[in-house]
Amino acid sequence: MYEVDMFPSRFYILEDAFKHKVLMGILNTIKKDTENLITVSSPIGGATYKTNFNQKAVHADLFIPIIEHLNKLLIQDNIFLELIDPFWYAEYGECDFHEPHIHSGECVTQIPNSFLYSGIICLSNFGETSFINPNSSSISLLYADGITTIPSEYNKVILFPSNIYHYVKPHQLRDKVRAVFSFNCILKIGT
Repeated sequence: MYEVDMFPSRFYILEDAFKHKVLMGILNTIKKDTENLITVSSPIGGATYKTNFNQKAVHADLFIPIIEHLNKLLIQDNIFLELIDPFWYAEYGECDFHEPHIHSGECVTQIPNSFLYSGIICLSNFGETSFINPNSSSISLLYADGITTIPSEYNKVILFPSNIYHYVKPHQLRDKVRAVFSFNCILKIGT
């Protein structure tokens, strides 16, 4: 008898994806716009969790250069990214968290070779995002608990299928804020 993992989930991870000036320009603009940065009260996220999710469209144009640059990087592998809705910003204080959630119940689209993906752009060098294996029967010794954790590293982009449950645990670092930009997109592969 032998085991074969037949249906793996494909993630794309890009390191040092953007110029620091570009990321900080967007971040500073969003943070200055305090009307659109909402503290989300418990139980969603924790006492100091903040996001502009409900007003994300206000800053949509700021991310046009981000999408253009991501596509320049992805086209090398014959992948094209099409944004579904605007990016949003979230920040996590010492005890903040995000419960397991998905961004879509599906991954497939009506368009051939196109898939629903979500993305995270890390703006901090601490904290992590954990992903839960959607198929518990294929759990290996390497990932015995069915969870893969990807550490947050500044300027790292993580693209993952939108139907993968993921979550954030408190980073437990006093007076530190973990920050991310998140988004949903369609990845067109090999087209």
